[in-house]
Amino acid sequence: IIGSQFQSASITNVIGGVSGDHYEDVSNSAEVEQKAEQSNNDCDGSLCENLLFSQSQSAIISLTGGAEHSSYSAEVEQEAQQKNKDCDDSFCENNVVQIQTASISGDTEDSSYSVEQEAIQDNIGCSEQSTCINTLQQTQDVTDPTSDVKQSATQKNIGCIDSTCTNNLVQTDPNAQQKQFNIGCIDSTCVNPSSSGSYYNIGC
Repeated sequence: IIGSQFQSASITNVIGGVSGDHYEDVSNSAEVEQKAEQSNNDCDGSLCENLLFSQSQSAIISLTGGAEHSSYSAEVEQEAQQKNKDCDDSFCENNVVQIQTASISGDTEDSSYSVEQEAIQDNIGCSEQSTCINTLQQTQDVTDPTSDVKQSATQKNIGCIDSTCTNNLVQTDPNAQQKQFNIGCIDSTCVNPSSSGSYYNIGC
């Protein structure tokens, strides 16, 4: 259980801040990343939970300068991975709440700004009347419209036999991509309750 994980970053890089300075072919970059990984393996007759109640990241990045033929880049990333594997006669649950706010500004010529938030949740090989649940809520706020923005979620229940497999998802654009899979779940109840994105029940 990770009750809360919070990261705040404020970065300012300035090139050529003094009058008369002259710079060429300069690279000005900044990167902020936060990541969490949780897993439960070989749980029999057990309660298996991966709970990440809150992972919050706030980044304010400013990259400026007057250098010629130079590049400016910034990357902000937040990621969570949760997995329950080979749980028999068990209750397997993944929960994640992620909130990311990024403000990026600076020179636009020869610049590259990327903001990404990602979550991956898996329940694999849960059998004998197991309950497998993936629950996700992500919120991402980006103030620079020129950034390459991505918010993605992938939830999978694979090979769950005589079980109940459920994927729950709430995402707020920008810019949401989501996939939910129930694959090879035999004699099971498979549910993808969301109403948009890509959802698959295969071999159930």
